[in-house]
Amino acid sequence: MRRAIFIPLSIALAACGAAAFAAGIVGTGHDFSSEAWSDGRICLPCHASHNAQTDDDGASMVLWNHVMTDETFTMYSGFAIERTDRDQDEQPGGPSKLCLSCHDGATAVDAFGGGPDSASVFAETSLGTDLRDDHPIGVQYPPDGFVGFKPRANLPPVKLVAWGGKTDRVECTSCHEPHSDDFGMFLRMDNTGSALCLQCHDK
Repeated sequence: MRRAIFIPLSIALAACGAAAFAAGIVGTGHDFSSEAWSDGRICLPCHASHNAQTDDDGASMVLWNHVMTDETFTMYSGFAIERTDRDQDEQPGGPSKLCLSCHDGATAVDAFGGGPDSASVFAETSLGTDLRDDHPIGVQYPPDGFVGFKPRANLPPVKLVAWGGKTDRVECTSCHEPHSDDFGMFLRMDNTGSALCLQCHDK
């Protein structure tokens, strides 16, 4: 009896969580429900409840439904400190690659669910494939006490990411929340006076 109650409750909680995320993107730049190719569905262009794509290790990626970018990116390498946690030529992975699957300026926005896609891309918000003029991604946040960086306890709402056996990673989703645009540019907090930047950087 206890098990029979638990399963529907779990489904209900998952549905509530999905509904909350969906409500957060209504009317934002991530809301494609008015596009003919979305079939009026908000979550579908990015997420699928079944047959989700997996990463290179075969692990599930947040029920991912969009085509993954196959572009080769030029990564930022001018670190103030030596980064031994990744090779400078390593390509984006984890959550950042999901973001770049629409924001690489090459992959079609409507390329999802295994269906045919168009040439429609995010031209206005494209990062392109040269990421050297953007904030570093795919790097590990420095240990507490490292000069120039705030301790981890100071970071929220900035989020360090764990994926693929790696922890405390700085990825696109560290500063951006793709399901909410309350602060503009899908930022996790108001960046007036560089407040978001100063959550991490001790300047």
